[in-house]
Amino acid sequence: MNSKISVPLLLPAFKCAFVLCVLLFTACSKPVDFHYLNGKTGNFEGLKGQWTVINYWATWCKPCIKEIPELNALAAEHENIKVLGINFDHLEQAELAVQASKLGIHFDNIVVSNGVDPFMTHFGYAKPTALPTTVIISPDLTIKAVLMGPQDEATLSSMIAAHSVN
Repeated sequence: MNSKISVPLLLPAFKCAFVLCVLLFTACSKPVDFHYLNGKTGNFEGLKGQWTVINYWATWCKPCIKEIPELNALAAEHENIKVLGINFDHLEQAELAVQASKLGIHFDNIVVSNGVDPFMTHFGYAKPTALPTTVIISPDLTIKAVLMGPQDEATLSSMIAAHSVN
């Protein structure tokens, strides 16, 4: 009995296996919902399980500049809180990097492309009418508060702790 299988007969099977592997890989990858200033990508599912604090800031906003050290402290001192900055003026990535560095922003910033803020779109809140504006999102991805005016680390962490109990 001859157990040799010819190469031409195996080619379609290898092609089919390759296509299935590619489809399986792409089906398992998570969608990209937003881009960080550092070039990495993120998705809203990845924010589940932690508190998210979104802060809208601008270089011309003096209270925004004043609260940056407080937000840096919040991000550094609370591993269950993700602080994200979004520039109100939707600066291009290069200019955003320059301004964030100049202002000493150490928390992650989101790049807004083509004027479409992915967080406003996804969570359904309106564009801030005053700055700074801070949006608090719970670990189950629901908005818990929209705060106008400068915030400090103690107030934000206390507010999150109070919502965590409920």
